[in-house]
Amino acid sequence: MSTWRRWRRILKNAAPFVRRREYRIVQAKYAALAEALNGAASPASKAAITVVKPCPAGIEGDVCLFVSHGASPRLKPHAAHHIGCLLDAGIQVVLIINTSIPAAALIWDEALLQRLSGVLVRENSGFDFG
Repeated sequence: MSTWRRWRRILKNAAPFVRRREYRIVQAKYAALAEALNGAASPASKAAITVVKPCPAGIEGDVCLFVSHGASPRLKPHAAHHIGCLLDAGIQVVLIINTSIPAAALIWDEALLQRLSGVLVRENSGFDFG
């Protein structure tokens, strides 16, 4: 490879802009994603929420909104352990579970449920990352 081509390649790789070829690739991926979704996913604000344990009025102090995905009716063991550690540290925890399982079908650890400041079950739908 000639010195000129090597120098040009180094310069292009260090440039602070996106090269046309890379831009076209990203643009095509974005267009394919938008076409695949085609309005099928609703906003996160449209997801149904069931209150299993309401939060107390005027909750104060250190509060953790702990969000977990529920693929099965029971809370994941590592999530329960993490919540227990937060509670032991004196932090109030409001548990929010994103799941496609109905709230009535979920199985709760009663001892953990008593220690939580609130429990919400959210329908796992929509764009919830922002």
